[in-house]
Amino acid sequence: MDPLLSVDQFAELTGKSISPLALQGASQIVRDFCGWPITAFADSVEQLDSEGTDTLFLPSLVVTDVSSLVASGVDRYGQPYPQPDATDWDWYGDGRLIWKGAWPLRWFPGPRRYTVTYSGGYADVPASIQMVVLSLVERINAPSAEHQKLSNVGGIQTNTTYAMSTDSNALTELEEAVLSPFTIRQAR
Repeated sequence: MDPLLSVDQFAELTGKSISPLALQGASQIVRDFCGWPITAFADSVEQLDSEGTDTLFLPSLVVTDVSSLVASGVDRYGQPYPQPDATDWDWYGDGRLIWKGAWPLRWFPGPRRYTVTYSGGYADVPASIQMVVLSLVERINAPSAEHQKLSNVGGIQTNTTYAMSTDSNALTELEEAVLSPFTIRQAR
């Protein structure tokens, strides 16, 4: 998966060269925090749990296409669940799948009940996400024994020192706040 900030973009912003591995690592920290790939992807296959409500959530905040949806499992009589027809549900760009069929009135409940193939992600990563990656890379690559904690996200800069025992690979509170709108929450 491509990093959220390219080597060229990093050099343009900082005037420094950087290892692609550092950008990959910082990008993965951000992706792990946000809970989804962020960059554009095609034909991702996910198994979705269903609570038996009228809404399922894809693990993406930007969905560009849903190409298939298949139900799995059997009802209490041992009969396979009927496959949803494309007219029974709608998908939304924010990752919601809404049931609109007449019967059943909701998605069938159960773990890994639906397998969905979809595409999504940002074609151009938002600048605020790129700034968090840049900030992380700067901390990770700080050369001194006592790192400089750089938080320069969204035009706000705070500089404090911290000891080697502090995790330089962790997101700061400011970075978490900047990433918050791009984070998938457990209870949408």
